[in-house]
Amino acid sequence: MFRFLSLLVIVVLVSCSDGKEEKALLEQPPYAPLTDSIKKMPERADLYYHRGVLLYQAEEKEEAEKDLRKAWAIDPQEAYALSLVTLLREKSPDSAIVFIQQALKKIPGSIALSVGLARGFQQKNDTTAALSVTENILQQYPGQLDALTLKSELLSGQDKQTESLKTLEKAHHLVPSDPAIAYDLAYAYATASDARTLAITDSL
Repeated sequence: MFRFLSLLVIVVLVSCSDGKEEKALLEQPPYAPLTDSIKKMPERADLYYHRGVLLYQAEEKEEAEKDLRKAWAIDPQEAYALSLVTLLREKSPDSAIVFIQQALKKIPGSIALSVGLARGFQQKNDTTAALSVTENILQQYPGQLDALTLKSELLSGQDKQTESLKTLEKAHHLVPSDPAIAYDLAYAYATASDARTLAITDSL
């Protein structure tokens, strides 16, 4: 009984200490002005978002997540969701995937979130699921560049080099001025010993 009570006291003290540290952090520069504004206008999602971004930049990930989730809860817009996805992906692909799936119910037309979902599956090495998401995007938006380049990556990872190359060619055809896609295509041609390697490298 004595040990249990001692442990309970320690837990309470630690919890109080954590709460004080959190409060102290948010009342220090550069967060203090935003914290004051939040106290006056707790319904302003943008205030939580901007403070969350500052916390994230300062590597205060736990506090940043709280603010970003609060911003999203008040105003579920794409920019808030994407910032939260970036943070969650650093924790684990699973937590990012779960959040994106929930977020897509509120913003079903978000291509950026859908691409993020595919990237999450790619990070988990679930190529089948990632390809399924990219195919769904491309059925609605055949010229969506992020989905095309990601699909090419995924197919290459499956050793389907011919399909991967065709997908990358389609992306390059849509935006021949994009240097990143052009370089990727030039590398793919060179790897495949394709005679078009010289032409595209000359153009670069």
